[in-house]
Amino acid sequence: MNGALREAAKGSPRNVKLARVHRFLALLYGLLPIPFLVVMAQDKVHLTALAIVGAIFWSLTGIHFLVSLGANDGKAWARVSSLVIGAVMLLGFPIGTVIGGFFLISAGWSWESDDITAQVQQTRIPQDATRRPLEEEYKGPLGACPNCSATIPLTSLECAKCKAIFGPESSWKVTPL
Repeated sequence: MNGALREAAKGSPRNVKLARVHRFLALLYGLLPIPFLVVMAQDKVHLTALAIVGAIFWSLTGIHFLVSLGANDGKAWARVSSLVIGAVMLLGFPIGTVIGGFFLISAGWSWESDDITAQVQQTRIPQDATRRPLEEEYKGPLGACPNCSATIPLTSLECAKCKAIFGPESSWKVTPL
């Protein structure tokens, strides 16, 4: 995902809420085993159990933290991971069911970054070999891409040359000529 799409997806409420819940669970899974580990460490017989409990909880901490980073950026792999984690959490009645349902609802619907990608793909200028110069094929006002200085229509959502995105949430705007 390029910078403009990442910027647009980052501010989407669904992605941010999902990322916050993943971070909360990462913190919870990171801190929850500490009292148990302290008690178990007193008895040297349970060192294997101590290692297993720590490995399980801290693996869950790492997974949730990584997925929170991806969800905050609107990454597709974080969406799929959230769906899988949500489906597994449905088995943890009653609290896991509620959190799993939230994951499924938040990640199940299209994220805003997906909507922007579809919008950009619909407005792309075709790339064919017999293409005439832009000034001949487009009669409206022209502008310059701030990234590569290519001449493009002022109302473009994407530069045909460098693929820079100029949507409503993007900080880049086509410069009028």
